[in-house]
Amino acid sequence: MATRVRSGTWRLVWESYKQVGAVPGVLFLLSFFLWLSPRSSVRWGVVAPVLCFLLLLVATLVNAIWISRGRSEYVSPSAVRAMVQQLDGEEVTVCLLEESPFLRRGSIVTLFRKERDFERLMALGRIDHVQEDGLLQAFLYKIYDGQEDAVKALATNNKDALEAVVVVPGGNPDDAGFAV
Repeated sequence: MATRVRSGTWRLVWESYKQVGAVPGVLFLLSFFLWLSPRSSVRWGVVAPVLCFLLLLVATLVNAIWISRGRSEYVSPSAVRAMVQQLDGEEVTVCLLEESPFLRRGSIVTLFRKERDFERLMALGRIDHVQEDGLLQAFLYKIYDGQEDAVKALATNNKDALEAVVVVPGGNPDDAGFAV
């Protein structure tokens, strides 16, 4: 089993190689064996492996650029589920979000609720924990006026309420009263 690569750039190159590496990789191995073959000319035996290696390298890098181009656009992580938790004697709604490369522990997030053609400001929170499976626990510290029922519906794992959540990185930490 391959070792899991964690670094962003190298992980992207490894993913790209896995996508494009099969055909040029096989050609590279075949040309390498031709190079070892006593019947092949020296010129073909040297040029073929080098060309196949360069083809593999260029295809991998072009594919990595293509993949990163698609990932550079922000995609709001979906709300998976929510619950109410006691924290320092207060009830705090915790929203479990999908993994996102744009959010990490300590990130401030603003939650909006989709309502017809608009997104209404619902809550402000902070990512307090990143689980081993990559899911993010967002503690909602500030519920905006008129959104209490929407947050209660969210905390009961109402499917429509979960699907209506739009998560945006950032917000004013002073609104929630916590230090950054």
